[in-house]
Amino acid sequence: MKKEKKPKKPASDSLAIVAAIIAGVVIFYFREFVDPEVVTDTIIVVGLTVLLTAIVSAVILVRKDNKAKTDKEKQREEELKNLDTEKLDKLISEIKFRTAQAAYRIKMSESADISIFDSKFGGLPYWPDSMDYPLSKNGEKLVLLAQINFDKAKLHDYRLPKHGMLQFFILGDDLSGVNYEDPFSQENFRVVYHREPDKSVTAESVRALGVKANTDFDGTDDYLPSYKEMLMSFEEMTDYTTDSVDGFDELAGHIYKELFDEELVQGSLWRTLNSAENDYIYDAFQEYSFGHKMLGYPSFTQCDPRCGEYQGEYETLLLQIDSQDDIMWGDCGIANFFINEKDLKKLDFSNVLYNWDCY
Repeated sequence: MKKEKKPKKPASDSLAIVAAIIAGVVIFYFREFVDPEVVTDTIIVVGLTVLLTAIVSAVILVRKDNKAKTDKEKQREEELKNLDTEKLDKLISEIKFRTAQAAYRIKMSESADISIFDSKFGGLPYWPDSMDYPLSKNGEKLVLLAQINFDKAKLHDYRLPKHGMLQFFILGDDLSGVNYEDPFSQENFRVVYHREPDKSVTAESVRALGVKANTDFDGTDDYLPSYKEMLMSFEEMTDYTTDSVDGFDELAGHIYKELFDEELVQGSLWRTLNSAENDYIYDAFQEYSFGHKMLGYPSFTQCDPRCGEYQGEYETLLLQIDSQDDIMWGDCGIANFFINEKDLKKLDFSNVLYNWDCY
């Protein structure tokens, strides 16, 4: 469930205070240009009236706000008292049953011994001198965001490579390499796959190419999500759809009608349920939605970038990196890389959707 926006105060209430303040300022300013012997008393009376109006308006607003809060609290208490958790648990269980998918939870850990061949976040990348290093559209060297060594990670999902190394590079600009108008354009980010990494490559040979790690920057004139190097470890998990995924409301609403034979308000489950019921469902999926992971279902702080013209495509979550473990995307955001399953099967990473958003 999306968090509800706070209701706006009626325009008439706000205008009353604004008008009073403006009138007071005008009167105060123009008093210098008026003969004080003629209108001094008038100015004082008008000024006091304006001030009184402002005070009365403010008191009325405060009382209205307090009443609205009290009414909302009473409504909330009533909703919680009548919360049918058995019914909601049945709905949640069915949603999970129909959307269950194998995935990998990624855990980050610091270590003093991280090599260029490890699965990791940040640090110096593996890179052979026989290949052109990924550059931005302006010729700047991109920075390693993450790399997964499938030979070491030994991930067993049929959708992922069994061998080789997958790398994610970004530019340290104010958008961290993303292009919201064209999220597939790998001009300021890059996804690179090495089928057979060259074991003779060393950190020194990578440094000789002029490559910098995120740990070489300090945030003075760049915008990287983190300046630490951390090892990745992978844990198998069963993932379930999240409320922020495009189509969740439609799917959950369909299941709701099927289970309970009840019509939806305006075709929406969220509009059908009250706030307490919505929150109960929202909380049920929070354990799975956020965090670092591969495969499974993504989460967003704003909306699913795959809706609209990309609906049904890029169904595979290649990598999700959240704001945790000393990683921060803007104002506590989350980053996702998506790929079409057919391209993933061919190990073709030229058509990847990269997006991150924040609050």
